[in-house]
Amino acid sequence: MAIYALLRAENIGPDDAQPLAQAYEAALKQLRLTDRSDPVTRLIAMRLLEVWRTGERDAVRLRERALAEIGIGPGE
Repeated sequence: MAIYALLRAENIGPDDAQPLAQAYEAALKQLRLTDRSDPVTRLIAMRLLEVWRTGERDAVRLRERALAEIGIGPGE
């Protein structure tokens, strides 16, 4: 849920929101996070948005870079 609230707050359109939402959902699945109220989900959403602001638009790279920034490598 955290990413969707941030997308609305940032006024990000559907085309730009799609890779962010895909990256968010993939990150939560990778980390086996099912509780959307877990504070970690907001941290992930915020990092995704920060990476997106650098110009990255690929969902896989968004997820990988955001997770790397919080110290989580691929497959963890």
